[in-house]
Amino acid sequence: MKQADEDWANIKMRFGGTGINHPPARHPPAPVLPSNLHGKSTLMNTKITPQEFFTAWKRVCETRKSRLLNEWTSRPNYTAEIFDVDGVVIKGLAQELKLDVYGGYYSLDAIFINEETDRVHCAPKNQNWFQNVRIAFEHENIFRSGLFQEVSHLLITRADLRVLVTYPDNEEDLSTELAKLARIVSESDLAKSDPALLLIIGDRINSNSDIRWRAYTHQQNQLLSLTTWMNF
Repeated sequence: MKQADEDWANIKMRFGGTGINHPPARHPPAPVLPSNLHGKSTLMNTKITPQEFFTAWKRVCETRKSRLLNEWTSRPNYTAEIFDVDGVVIKGLAQELKLDVYGGYYSLDAIFINEETDRVHCAPKNQNWFQNVRIAFEHENIFRSGLFQEVSHLLITRADLRVLVTYPDNEEDLSTELAKLARIVSESDLAKSDPALLLIIGDRINSNSDIRWRAYTHQQNQLLSLTTWMNF
């Protein structure tokens, strides 16, 4: 996570700290957190399924595909496209899912919540505290940085859905990492949750002119493709 934190620091310097703020420290935050609400929630408690999230992710990324491809090899700039510039992917996701999103809550990259039902009613107006998290979201564009950190962080977070997005260098690395992460999930108390984890993989195809997105969920002690999981 060190590299990710450095990327965030660079983003905030470049964009003047606007948009979603991401505290670099991976510790519980001080009580007062910046308000960075995006999207618009409706009064609902319906859980977002892995299929719904993945569909929304692909739809939003398709609208920004040219910008994502342009910044693909620049980690700080690419991260900014996800989190920190006008029309960011994360904001589009909140709108697609009819939820609200905050960055940096307890050092998660982002959480999606329902503002009307999930905010702690007695919290002061200038503080953000929530009793429920609909989606816990982590994004890591350095595949070999130690994805076990993001997965372990997600697994100790109570949320309806836990999502990690990342980008492998090759298929061999992906296969190796899938096995490692599957074991972590399998040995957690959430192994039988439905689902414990949604893993989204992005890579460039067609001579780097397009993006392929793939999704995996935990089933039978493995991380299986979302299509396979839906057939169980």
